[in-house]
Amino acid sequence: MHWIAKIVVISISFFFIAENPVAIQWKENYKLSWEDFQGIPPKQSSFVASTESGIYFSYSTQNTNSTISLTTLVTANFYPKNSWYFPNAVNAVILKHEQGHFDISEIHARELRKKFAFYTFTENYKNELQSMYSETENNRNAMQNKYDIETNHSRILEKQKDWEVFIQKELYRLKSWK
Repeated sequence: MHWIAKIVVISISFFFIAENPVAIQWKENYKLSWEDFQGIPPKQSSFVASTESGIYFSYSTQNTNSTISLTTLVTANFYPKNSWYFPNAVNAVILKHEQGHFDISEIHARELRKKFAFYTFTENYKNELQSMYSETENNRNAMQNKYDIETNHSRILEKQKDWEVFIQKELYRLKSWK
């Protein structure tokens, strides 16, 4: 009976995630617009825009006839209230750069979905899932930082274009894990 309550709670959580207005889930045909950036810019910043995005995951287990099945949900999210821009200082290149940050989160969401798909259930599943998430999140953060450093936050146009191509190739490479 206890596992039924867990499934119900997690299922309810899935519903609220999908309907949660404080996060925009990554979708293939949706591109960010400046209207999505609803946060208040800091009084001073060396940047003209900032994207807050990340990966969310949840899971549920079900025990049927002594067989435990695991269901996972992984989403890449953009957080409008934590993302901001200076209206008089941005342009289309910067918006593409910010979209790149969101796309990088989706790349890593796909990587995590792939890891979960090949995961073999053990008694230590909670720690193992968390470990896979932590490793993926570390890789996501490293790629986000590398993206900003190599493009100088979109200022090096040639590098920005190279990254745009790379990001699209990675999304395509991982298309089976949408």
